[in-house]
Amino acid sequence: MDPLAKKIVLYLSNNVGYIKSADLAKKLGVSTKTIYRTVKKINSDKEIITSQRGLGYAINLVQDSDITDNFDDINENKKRTYAIGVYVLFNQPVGPKFFNTADKFYLSESALNKEIQKINSILTKFKIKITRKNGHLTVVGNEIGIRQALNFLLIRKGAVSEGFTSVSEIFPSIDENDRSFLITQLTLIQDELNVVLVDPYTLNIFSHLYILMGRIRSAAHTNQPKEIDESDVKYDQFYETARLIIENISRYTNRTINASEIIYLSQYLLSLRYMHSNDIQQINNAAPTTKFDKPVLDFATNIIDNYPFKKPINKQNLLTDLCAHIKPMLNRLKSSLVVVNPLVEEIKDSYSKEFLQTREIVDNYTSKKYKMNLSDDEVSFITLYVVKAIEESAKTNKVLLMCTTGIGTAQLLRTKLLNAIPNMNITDVISSYSYRENMEKYNQEADLIISTVAIPEQSKVPIVVVSPLLNELDLQRVKSFLNV
Repeated sequence: MDPLAKKIVLYLSNNVGYIKSADLAKKLGVSTKTIYRTVKKINSDKEIITSQRGLGYAINLVQDSDITDNFDDINENKKRTYAIGVYVLFNQPVGPKFFNTADKFYLSESALNKEIQKINSILTKFKIKITRKNGHLTVVGNEIGIRQALNFLLIRKGAVSEGFTSVSEIFPSIDENDRSFLITQLTLIQDELNVVLVDPYTLNIFSHLYILMGRIRSAAHTNQPKEIDESDVKYDQFYETARLIIENISRYTNRTINASEIIYLSQYLLSLRYMHSNDIQQINNAAPTTKFDKPVLDFATNIIDNYPFKKPINKQNLLTDLCAHIKPMLNRLKSSLVVVNPLVEEIKDSYSKEFLQTREIVDNYTSKKYKMNLSDDEVSFITLYVVKAIEESAKTNKVLLMCTTGIGTAQLLRTKLLNAIPNMNITDVISSYSYRENMEKYNQEADLIISTVAIPEQSKVPIVVVSPLLNELDLQRVKSFLNV
């Protein structure tokens, strides 16, 4: 069942009664013709979705349990595919025996061959491939590709489970001592760089170190990531932190580790997103231009300028959010590093329209600027920031207008404000006298007061004093308070 078919079935399963095709198409960001064709394909074997003229589509309740079982099978099949991939990649360069692998996963020879084909379709993006040679499953490709693919498969395997909230659920077979050691290294990274790791980057760096430790313990310790150009190395805090972590892993595993691992880890650390203590201040000040380079700002601005927002959003906050993500993302592109978003499928399902619109904008930009397109994982990260901005814009502030009399000038001010900010939620127009008499009441009913007269009394609600004619400076100050 293709992704759109699955979305249609899941959406109808979670709704009572019939859903009109136009509403379903709007929800999923496709045309009604596409909905019709996909439903026809879903019902090709048996009627999973029933339809009724004038009402739309609904799940055939007779088949409902079969559908649930089918999706459980889909998830179990995905987990098995990812598990086989992890098993084969972790056992390189010697490679596990083909028939031993088939026995381990209770598969026939033909079934395992099909699984290898599915895994290889995933591994293409990492420029590696599993082949059957001399009775073994061996990987053609380099060590960096193997590790990046392992990271991808491990996190994807966890993502198709019932859900996960900790590293122990992603790596259920991990030794308790290894888990504790790696968590200590995550803490050390944060302390050395004076940052807080942001999820899901925490999961990615844990996976990266877990894979590194597993590979150097195996015969693969002779396969170092020599593809890295040492001339690009910056001996900065990232390098020193990586050196410290590699030394700790070397002592912990009692293995000698090639110095190129320090370079690889330092580049990986540089590609992650962190929260610095001054990041909150940066967002509050809404001044990202002082912190980010032009390529980062250009990328973020292009998204904001081209996304079809239906309502005004806080562009400055979105710019800051996007820049903070795009900066390490460009480092990842430069170093050909991969970060996996474990929620990518949920994002694509829950925000399908926003994801597709974001992908189109980003693809247009990256294909021209960088001659490449981003992965679904990277686009889903960006989509979340766009969705956040949209949802925050839906929270309208309650605005109270006030002047000396509550008549005349305030009504003129109301008209001018609504012309400039159409979605402004003006709850009332009052006189300054009324406000003084009932301050507690009005303070509970407003998030902001726009007044043509200064109020000497202390107010719990912000007051912006403006001219009755509302000049450009007044309007900018109002917009600043409302974040529009």
